[in-house]
Amino acid sequence: MKKWKICLAFLLLAAVLAGCRKEQQETAGYKLYYVDDTGIGLVAEDYTPKAQGGDELIQELVAKLGDAPGQPSHKKAVPDGIGITSAVRTERSLRVDFNGTYHTMDNITEVFCRAAVVKTLVQVPEVDTVEFTVNGQELADSQGNPIGVMSQDSFIDNQGNGINSYQYAALVLYFGDESGKKLEREVRSLHYSSNEALEQVVLEEVIRGPKNTGLASVVPTDLKILGVSTEDNLCTVNLGKRAGEKAESSVSPKTALYAMVNALCENCPVEQVQFTIEGNSMTKFLGKADISEPFTKNVKLLDTTQKEKAPGVGVDPALQDNQE
Repeated sequence: MKKWKICLAFLLLAAVLAGCRKEQQETAGYKLYYVDDTGIGLVAEDYTPKAQGGDELIQELVAKLGDAPGQPSHKKAVPDGIGITSAVRTERSLRVDFNGTYHTMDNITEVFCRAAVVKTLVQVPEVDTVEFTVNGQELADSQGNPIGVMSQDSFIDNQGNGINSYQYAALVLYFGDESGKKLEREVRSLHYSSNEALEQVVLEEVIRGPKNTGLASVVPTDLKILGVSTEDNLCTVNLGKRAGEKAESSVSPKTALYAMVNALCENCPVEQVQFTIEGNSMTKFLGKADISEPFTKNVKLLDTTQKEKAPGVGVDPALQDNQE
């Protein structure tokens, strides 16, 4: 009798553990992205795939993006007739090729299509970035600039208030050269939520640091932006407490300030930038640089040996009707 009770206890425990594992597997599922009922936003539906990972999981998710959403109010982000002909993984990047009907989409539908595909597929453990082609040719934006590889960070929605629309920008950013005395350009293409001001996006990308390994970060990555506002071409940037503390860097604090100023003036309707730290303009930036007066763009700090020419910058004009 005693042995029978012990066996029964083990069976009950095993059943409970199995139930827990099943629940964990279901709650640890993936998300499929669709267009919401407003037609100007993305929405995610939970999905538990059959495949465990790798190419099988990629093909399963690609197929699901072509199926009808689970919620009747949601719409497919990849419209009917827009076919994905292949999805080929090379190391940690995925090349997604569409057929020629891709170019029949209007610009807003196209941006949401790309966003849904990227956000869905980068969940695969083996995929970090997605590159788009159409009939084998590299995809370009409406201005002829290559879209390039895209990641989760290519679609920014830091406000957490939902996505009303995506705007496209090819940002010209500035980071320190190898000497730390000059600034060099780095062009970065991304889509960002219309909930967020472009000035905020520019500063956050500068703080994020360069993608080019030959360039140096200009500000600490834990620097906080407390507020950004622009009026009459004067941009006021209120930084957090960290901005007043000394930091070890090959780039001087004053050069770091001009990296932000030049980026704001290059990408936004800004001619002057006034910095404050927790609302105070009399504090020294990184413990050294005076910020009591507004800054203007400083081209003398640019590395004149750099041959890269920055492309045009701004919002894709085809999206401007959807930014209210």
